Amino acid sequence: MKRPVAYTRPAGGPADIKDLAQTAEYVGSREHKIGQWWGGQGSAPASDGVLKRPKKQLTTVCPLHTKKDRAEATGWIRAALATGRFLFVEGDKRFPKHVWREDAVSGGWIGRCVNSVRGACKGWPAEAGEIATLERKKRQTMRFEVDWQPTGPNAAPEERATIGDLRVFIGDSNVCANVQPRRRGKKISAAARGNVRHEDHVTVSVYPLAEEIALSWWQLFGARDERLLLADGRAGYALPDVQLAFDGSGFNAVSQPVAYQNPEVYFTCRSAERLSRATAESALTDFVEQVRNRLAAAKVWDSGLQQRWQRVLASRQDAEESAFCEAAGALDLDPYNIRDEDADFIAEAGALFHGEPLAELLSGLRPPSDRRRRGESTSGTLRRQRSARRNSTSDRPGFRR
Repeated sequence: MKRPVAYTRPAGGPADIKDLAQTAEYVGSREHKIGQWWGGQGSAPASDGVLKRPKKQLTTVCPLHTKKDRAEATGWIRAALATGRFLFVEGDKRFPKHVWREDAVSGGWIGRCVNSVRGACKGWPAEAGEIATLERKKRQTMRFEVDWQPTGPNAAPEERATIGDLRVFIGDSNVCANVQPRRRGKKISAAARGNVRHEDHVTVSVYPLAEEIALSWWQLFGARDERLLLADGRAGYALPDVQLAFDGSGFNAVSQPVAYQNPEVYFTCRSAERLSRATAESALTDFVEQVRNRLAAAKVWDSGLQQRWQRVLASRQDAEESAFCEAAGALDLDPYNIRDEDADFIAEAGALFHGEPLAELLSGLRPPSDRRRRGESTSGTLRRQRSARRNSTSDRPGFRR
């Protein structure tokens, strides 16, 4: 475990899969083929089920053997990518690991990316329930969609550059769905008279939300059951009531209906989903990257978000540094602006505990608000607590210090 230092983030960012769809291709794989195919001799078991060689893999046989079959399957993959029938998993790069195609007659076909940089896939006929399983996993996702709008009136250049129609999906739910009065100053309660309109987005500057995510990154992933509220990043804009809390194995994402009086808007979604850490981390990263790229396109280079995100991404590239940052986050401390004695305490704790035990320990020592106001260090509080225990007596029988 080591304390982070300033570092320049390497170039790069998330790709837009729809723009890449037409470069994906089906290459096939010999373990799913019987006999001759465009890649040579297949190695799947024969149709009679008899293994021709020892230790042959028991794979589902794919009937695509000709170049025409290959071109058709390539079309399936590109169509799946273009229409959202894919699933990213941790470790994927430009292309997702899973794609699929449903067919009422055959039951469908599943593709698996074997090179997520080039978009090369193999595939096989789907068994009953396989596509439904992938669809269910896809629903256990989170994504931010922003349709950028022309710059609008705003005193802050970073907010002016990042105005857009925001939609946030958690599982199947669009948590930005809302009801607004048709005329400003009218009340939503007039719904029965048809004086409201239903929207699937909110038009806001998304910069404050992205900045809040970047600033809270290590607290969100380091602490246990610490909540990130999307509304904490609203900065005068209307955002839905969404809470994300990490318990060490995954995220609980909860959305509740909420009404704003100024501006008059009512967010209607109520949902609860369980997300993997990889899913939440990828979604939040992609969103912040969208905003960062938008700022760069608008020639805004020195915002607080860009500076902070550069440091976060640099730390995430180093496992030891990332561990330190999460430990600091568990204590509700900023790893980039931390007292030496708190940094020393984290290093000492890290020498004794690792992984989840360390996170649980430090999360239990999160400072109360009064200590934060006094500016007392974590190690100082621990010394004070130990001293209090030494000066007290235990009522437990047989207890010895």
